[in-house]
Amino acid sequence: MGGTGANMNQQHGSSGGGVHWGGGSGHGNSGGQHSHRGGSGKETSTRMRPPTAADIAAQYNSFGGTQITASMVSNIRPDGFGGYLANIEGASHTVSSETGVETTTSLSGFTGVPVSTGKVNSGNGGSGSGNSGFTWGGEVKSDSVDKAIQDVNQKILDMQKQLPVIETTMKEKQEEAERIKKMFRSHSFHRVREAQWAYDDAVKKYKQFEDNINALKGSLSELEKQKDSNEKEVLTKASELITAMGDKVGEYLGGKYKTLAKEIADEIKNFQGKTIRSYGDAMASLNEVLSNPGLKVYKGDKDALVNAWRQVNAQDMANKLGNMSRAFKVADLVMKVEKVREKSIVGHDTGDWGPLILEVESWVLSGIAYSVALSIFSATLGTALLSFGLPITAVGIMGIIIAGVIGAVIDDKFADEINNEIIPSAH
Repeated sequence: MGGTGANMNQQHGSSGGGVHWGGGSGHGNSGGQHSHRGGSGKETSTRMRPPTAADIAAQYNSFGGTQITASMVSNIRPDGFGGYLANIEGASHTVSSETGVETTTSLSGFTGVPVSTGKVNSGNGGSGSGNSGFTWGGEVKSDSVDKAIQDVNQKILDMQKQLPVIETTMKEKQEEAERIKKMFRSHSFHRVREAQWAYDDAVKKYKQFEDNINALKGSLSELEKQKDSNEKEVLTKASELITAMGDKVGEYLGGKYKTLAKEIADEIKNFQGKTIRSYGDAMASLNEVLSNPGLKVYKGDKDALVNAWRQVNAQDMANKLGNMSRAFKVADLVMKVEKVREKSIVGHDTGDWGPLILEVESWVLSGIAYSVALSIFSATLGTALLSFGLPITAVGIMGIIIAGVIGAVIDDKFADEINNEIIPSAH
């Protein structure tokens, strides 16, 4: 441990730079080396407690390198900026000061611990990561990208709000240091040095917040790329399912249906950045198809379709969809599949497909991206048709209705194609 690095980050190979004055005993900021203080000074709604020796050891060890135990930690105290200093046995290092070279075992950069979770509050983009350095906390799970983006944006906003306060403190400390230097004859040199330390800490604090904000913006960029990749993946997979559905139904309704399904699949695949149509517009298009006199649904087919949907196991189907894409979270899918199942039964049984269209619209209103909502909706309907064992006529009817429903939320052109090309040939 006995390196010459002037802070915790330097000793552990982190990118933290700069040497701060070393820690002699009795100083309010003793051992205050420049380091990543993470959540120091960050306002939070979570109540924090001072770190214990075990907490300090865990934060120190998170940087890798030589590991310590709680028994090697002593003299834990506030650093004056919301963080903590501690003496680490065996971590002696030298720093330069106005009086020469000093040796100290004091390190800074430790953070408080949230009372509610008992985890280290990194306060710097990590979510309970236990890392006192500045990182987002590792790879973000695909199903939490939207939440992660919200969290990062909020952290950036919080830090930007604190910058003016830190800047004011920095200026005040600078003025105080200059004032004391001018009154040197009536103050001890020790007092002058402490004033300079306070100013140096404020400068480093301001610079650290700027660095943290820039790092968060970098994390935000990566998260946006991951979100974009996830959306492309789910749209591609959903489009493949609709193409497969078209191949199956096309065996009974002919090549024109395969062509229609391929057109819808291509629209789904390229839906990123687009929006689904409103309930009123979608229902207007769908009703054009449902009111076509050529679309006749006999009782036997209706009963077969209703019974098929009643047999759907939402958990099993959600598992299949969850395996299809990393962006599909099975726990959320179960409820959505169940809603599609219930409202498809209503549609086939009563002829009212409004509740199903409202369902997909409600997903968007709840915050789900348009592309992901369309993907889940299309994939659920397509998977159902591919898995059902139905009479030929029922397969044809279900294929037309699914094409009508999905097409209606994408573009009004599909209603005309179904009415003019598909239903006449099916009839």
